[in-house]
Amino acid sequence: MTSLRAFLARLWGLFRSRQSEQDRTDEIESNLAFHVEDNIRAGMTAEEARRQAILKLGGIQWAKEGYREQSTVPSLESFFYDLRYAARSLSGSWTFTVMAVGTLAFGIAAATVIFTIGKAVFAPPLPYARPDRLVGISMVDPHAGSTGSNVASGDVADWKHANTVFSDIAEYVGIDERGKARVNLLLTGAEETKVLSGLVVSNNFLDVLGVAPILGRNFGKHDVDHVAIISFHCWRQQFGADSHIIGRSVKLDGASSEVIGVLPRGFFFPDQEFDVLILPGEFTPTRIFHDEGAIARLRPGVSLDEAKAQMAGIHARLQRAYPETDASLGVRVEGWRYALASPSRAALLMLISAVAILFLIVCANVAHLQFGRSASRLQDFSIRKALGANRARLFRQLLTESLLLSLLGGLLGFCLAQMARVALLQFAPEAIPLYADLRIDTSVIAFCLGITLLASMLFGVGPALASARNDPLRHRGWGASSVSSTRLRSFLVCGEVALSVVLVVCAGLLIRSFLRLENVDLGFRSEHSVSFRLDPSSLVSSEAEGARLFAEIENRLLQQPGIDSMGATVRPILGGGGGGEPTVTILGRKHLLRLELVTPGYFRAMQTPLLNGRFLAQSDSQKSALVVVVNSAFERTYFPDKNTLGKQIILGGRGPAMIVGVVADLKQEGIDQPAQPAAFASSNQILPRAATFIVRGRGDTRALLETARSTVHSVNKLLPLTNIASLDELVRSSISGPRLRTSLLSLAAGAALFLAALGIYGVMAYSVVQRSTEISIRMALGASLSELFEMVVVDGMRPVMIGAALGFAGAYVASGLIRSLLFGIVPTDPAAYLWTALVLAAVSLCASIMPALKAIRMDPMITLRRQ
Repeated sequence: MTSLRAFLARLWGLFRSRQSEQDRTDEIESNLAFHVEDNIRAGMTAEEARRQAILKLGGIQWAKEGYREQSTVPSLESFFYDLRYAARSLSGSWTFTVMAVGTLAFGIAAATVIFTIGKAVFAPPLPYARPDRLVGISMVDPHAGSTGSNVASGDVADWKHANTVFSDIAEYVGIDERGKARVNLLLTGAEETKVLSGLVVSNNFLDVLGVAPILGRNFGKHDVDHVAIISFHCWRQQFGADSHIIGRSVKLDGASSEVIGVLPRGFFFPDQEFDVLILPGEFTPTRIFHDEGAIARLRPGVSLDEAKAQMAGIHARLQRAYPETDASLGVRVEGWRYALASPSRAALLMLISAVAILFLIVCANVAHLQFGRSASRLQDFSIRKALGANRARLFRQLLTESLLLSLLGGLLGFCLAQMARVALLQFAPEAIPLYADLRIDTSVIAFCLGITLLASMLFGVGPALASARNDPLRHRGWGASSVSSTRLRSFLVCGEVALSVVLVVCAGLLIRSFLRLENVDLGFRSEHSVSFRLDPSSLVSSEAEGARLFAEIENRLLQQPGIDSMGATVRPILGGGGGGEPTVTILGRKHLLRLELVTPGYFRAMQTPLLNGRFLAQSDSQKSALVVVVNSAFERTYFPDKNTLGKQIILGGRGPAMIVGVVADLKQEGIDQPAQPAAFASSNQILPRAATFIVRGRGDTRALLETARSTVHSVNKLLPLTNIASLDELVRSSISGPRLRTSLLSLAAGAALFLAALGIYGVMAYSVVQRSTEISIRMALGASLSELFEMVVVDGMRPVMIGAALGFAGAYVASGLIRSLLFGIVPTDPAAYLWTALVLAAVSLCASIMPALKAIRMDPMITLRRQ
């Protein structure tokens, strides 16, 4: 306790230094006066008495230092002194300070933003009990991967009975191949129809998640259908936070459902909020349709590896028992957090790596500035050493300046990171998963502070050591520097160039990939067209009545001025979902085939080319034989001899269907995904429940949409239009992810190349000043200007060439890591490497030429007189 009290007293002494200094002076003078009086009484003269008193005291200044060390914390006092000196020094070099702080702010802001995104994506706070015990189970095609809901209900039933590693397995339906909600429920009331997003779940769904409703109860074992649990948001928006909502009957898709519970605020699954959870009703499990998702909770004490091993064994038995449906598929078990982040993982890891490289380049660039500034302060360092400052003291002083620079850069960088976060949420929200909350919390602040301190060490230690080691008596002139510092600066340039080349090559690959993606053949034309989804199932009594409603809407739309064509499909455009994948017999063998129900006018509305045969026609009705049109991928896969027309395939229980036409491949799940073999059946023969309409016309798409909306409501005013978008918007949305990551990596690569150019210029300019005497002597001895120019440029390009060689080797390794992000090109694409080499050569030469021109323009006589 006494030691703590003494330390606090010393700490308090730091903040009252002026008053303490005066008190110490007064006390020393008082003691000195007493000794002087004693000496005078002993017979000394006044002058001798004072001299002897000072000698006995040991010196006034020495005494002050001794008292100061006892009343303060010397190390902290020295640090505050160095901090004040650093502030005065930096305030006198505004150009250097602004450049260094601005460069650091850019690098620290980029690192902070990417950390914020990574934390939100990879470690989100999930609204479930013990989320680390949740796992996702999916069926995967080893060649195509999997997304969305891809589990068969029959397989889930077998997993439940055979496993001993899960406390329970829950199922859900309503997530398409893109991970988006695809179940729309119509809430009908007295005034208007509202569209709610729905998720169909098993009875144990919330129990597996460990979530309890805040009002009402959970689904029970005996609940089968006609009960619903609504979200907190839906409760407030649609029902006015009615406290008596429990037990209330509402109409969802035309059927009465009892509200039995309200979910907690902030609940989402898997990465978005749903308005309503409903049960599937009674059904027979099947292995044909892979349209469910599965989530399970590990039993206490069971590890994820144990679960994977057991599920692999169970699936192996199912593959032997059901080879037609399960033989070609594998089972994947992964942690739920990992599964959530999986779609964004590759792109985000690429950006994290790019920002880490950029941060190192920023630190190297600021180190260059520090080296240049140290050269101009050599006289100051000489005076400080002559006055007794040792190397450690000078090193500590310079490192304190670096710390102050870094803190200023970190403060500005944190502000820029906050602005970048807001801009990202405002202008590119689709780039962030819906579950990710980009919140600036204590961990983000701690990271920003940590990266700021790390930066001060990375760019400050090297220049501080070099400056502290320099012996001013060895050098003549203020511009001299040690050979070691010159080599260190060349090493920094080499590193900057190498890291820049890695970023530029990867950015070049993504740019070429994105250009290929933009110019890919979609199989349809997107201009002058809009799409919207209609689901009248809750407003009609039968599928036949729904088909008549669709036919009337189609006829009225075609009568509207400005509308040239229209068609409909059960699947969302560039989305998937809603079409079914029945077991189809082709050439005597069963296959899982993508089957789409479309209207006869669909291909004309999409302007999809007909390659062979004919389109579907209005004459193809329920009274005629079943016919289908297939895509080119189907023909390449099953009939490579192109002898396709007239062949029959068996659509499960629907019977045989004859192939009457072949169309070009339409992009299905996304522009970057290859078209899968597909068959298109007429909606006149197989009646759909809901459909996505495509209307093509002339003029503005907004006017086209208003015409479509008014026409639909003239047929049925209660029928809402959902998923409204132009085809151009859908295409842009499909490539928004590649566009954003290409833009961000290109920005990082451009910044890295610019900083590397500044580093090259700085080293060259410094080298010219350092070698001014040598250059002047060469000029005086008759060296030509062209020879001097070549000498300076070659010396400057030497570390660039070494760095470029290392960079291309690193880029070769790094480009393989982004293979999954590339479309239509390989990681070793020679054009990307060639363009990088050309750009690097141009930038490096531009950075080298200016110092070289300055070198050959100097007057040798003036330079030699200064020596």
